[in-house]
Amino acid sequence: AAGRFEAALGAAVSSSAGGGGMAHGVLGPLLGMASAQLARLGGSDLLAAVCDHAAERLHCFGGREVAEIASAAAKLNLQRPGFLRAFTKLCAEGERPSGQGRWRSLRDVSMAALALLQVSKRTAPSCEGADLAAAFRGLAASSLHHFGPGAEAPGGTPSARDAVELAHALAHALDVRPPHG
Repeated sequence: AAGRFEAALGAAVSSSAGGGGMAHGVLGPLLGMASAQLARLGGSDLLAAVCDHAAERLHCFGGREVAEIASAAAKLNLQRPGFLRAFTKLCAEGERPSGQGRWRSLRDVSMAALALLQVSKRTAPSCEGADLAAAFRGLAASSLHHFGPGAEAPGGTPSARDAVELAHALAHALDVRPPHG
């Protein structure tokens, strides 16, 4: 089953890369879900291809997809410099300029922060040009609209688990320094 999954995903990524026209609205969720399964199956080689393919398109993806890909890469200790730069840049930007929320739930933010924390523990201080401090700061800012009245419908408050995971990641990020001082 794993072989068929990898073949189908490889074909989908190749189709998209070749201009086959897979819409970003479909590609992002597909790659996010596939990344989670590849982490579970230990598919480092194919996940590397997913990361490389997604790196140029992350700005079109939602927070959940971005977090799932980054989380899978962190679980397999997969370090792809292009993906890491794109991921940290996206996290540092916070929400989309249009005001449309990229990080639709605190779960998305906390998953991205935990992936970033795993990366920060294993990566050299320079992180291949990625600014981890700015990425953590952007995620912290993005998390703010998930707290308070009207946040996280339908219950109005984020789950305790997500809040604790985010707090854990941000607390451990306090000693992360920007690459230039």
